Amino acid sequence: MNYLKPMTITALLSLAACSQSTHFVGGVVITNAYPVEILETVSGQSLTISPNANGQTSFRFDGIANGDHYEVTITDSYGQNCSITDNAGTYEGFPVFATKIQCEDADGTRWSGNPIIRNQYSADPTLLAHGDYLYLYAGKDETSLFHIEKERCKENCFQEVAQIAGNFEITGIHIYRTRNMVDWEYVGPAIEARDVPWMKQTWASHIIEKDGKFYLYTCSPRTDVITNVAWKSIGSLLSGKGIATGPTASTGVAVSDSPEGPFIDIGEPLIRYDHPGSIDGVMDPAAFIDDDGSAWLFFGGGGEAQYVELGDDMVSVNGEIRDIRGVAGTNPIPGFTEAAYVHKKNGIYYLSYSKS
Repeated sequence: MNYLKPMTITALLSLAACSQSTHFVGGVVITNAYPVEILETVSGQSLTISPNANGQTSFRFDGIANGDHYEVTITDSYGQNCSITDNAGTYEGFPVFATKIQCEDADGTRWSGNPIIRNQYSADPTLLAHGDYLYLYAGKDETSLFHIEKERCKENCFQEVAQIAGNFEITGIHIYRTRNMVDWEYVGPAIEARDVPWMKQTWASHIIEKDGKFYLYTCSPRTDVITNVAWKSIGSLLSGKGIATGPTASTGVAVSDSPEGPFIDIGEPLIRYDHPGSIDGVMDPAAFIDDDGSAWLFFGGGGEAQYVELGDDMVSVNGEIRDIRGVAGTNPIPGFTEAAYVHKKNGIYYLSYSKS
């Protein structure tokens, strides 16, 4: 075997102090044909990752003291070309589990390893190819991230799990980018609910480009989800319609001159839950630009879906809201839940959606 000069790579990352007395640093090593030595230099802990040429191996350092950074170093003595990719950015108050060490496989290929986003729990991704990059926009779930160490909860385990399942807190849409589908770089937030008066959360979004500008459509529930659905269910049960299946929500749009932002919200919802002719759940927007240049916005939740033409400016509506009906004109669409999306091929329009 031809042993090469040892290669050492160091990653410096931010780790802000939180309420806990200690932190942990974790991550994964992907497709290493030979052992990889990992050292966390602040605490002095080290470990050896055994060969796993066809998979990925998780690792973790516990008991990292409060501080403003941590440092991870890897030593590869076998010339297998391992590199550290970390998309953590800076997050306050949470353990860090984002470090990703990627090694070439036997064919000289590096793989991204799933999940590709490791620094936060995320939801509802949307993609945009522009220039040399593929951009990914995803919602950041604060509640789930706060309870990342669920195995360490004590007497409040049930309460914590219930909170995560029923009252998730998606606080912003965050941007990542890649040139090679392997190394994902964290760019920063596209938009955060705390900066937009009409938003409670930033639910599913969709990004689209037109005439050199970038339009990020996203939606927000009207109020607390559990309370909202409970009150809606009471009214629905009294009217004989059963339990409500979706929250009250509005959809808005933020605009930027760059896919990396800054995105500026237009200041109010584009379509509110009480817009004339709209359904109650104006959520999960998806924009579509047709061959003739006309633009359309599709949305829906709680069993119903609608669409409306957008103005040339992409931040106004043009005409009445129309229902999307199922086979043989049924309304609502049988089994429709959310996440309507439209694409066109060979002159045929296709509607994709999440079905219960």
